[in-house]
Amino acid sequence: MTAKKNARGWGEEWPIWIIGNIMFTLLLAVWLIDRIAPDFLEQSTPSCFVRQHVGMYCTGCGATRAVLAVLRGHLLQSLYYNVAVMYVIVFCGVYVIRGWLYLLTKGKYSYMRFYVAYVFAGLGIVVLQAVVKNVALFVYHYTWMT
Repeated sequence: MTAKKNARGWGEEWPIWIIGNIMFTLLLAVWLIDRIAPDFLEQSTPSCFVRQHVGMYCTGCGATRAVLAVLRGHLLQSLYYNVAVMYVIVFCGVYVIRGWLYLLTKGKYSYMRFYVAYVFAGLGIVVLQAVVKNVALFVYHYTWMT
């Protein structure tokens, strides 16, 4: 084994787990803001530049709406807006929880290994959903989001 391991025995997994915790904390902050001022996030987020100026959906179109839908408990609506958001939330959630279980049980439960294939799967989802939305728009004249 050539990879160095830090004091907790995580090796290269430690920074990725920290990033997952930061993402979870940011999601919690967005949830709190949405509870305190429900209309603030929808009114303060800009429209998609690509959709507005090019006329097609970009790979991130619907992500803000999807995050807000998840936080409000509308999971199917979130999938409709942007499938990748649900993928990231579920993946990060499982990854962070498994890391906390590993830490709290002092290694009794193993942590989840991170593989680059997870990133490629997410990128595939992002590209596929953008293609589907644009085919629906240009071929079938179906406006996914207004």
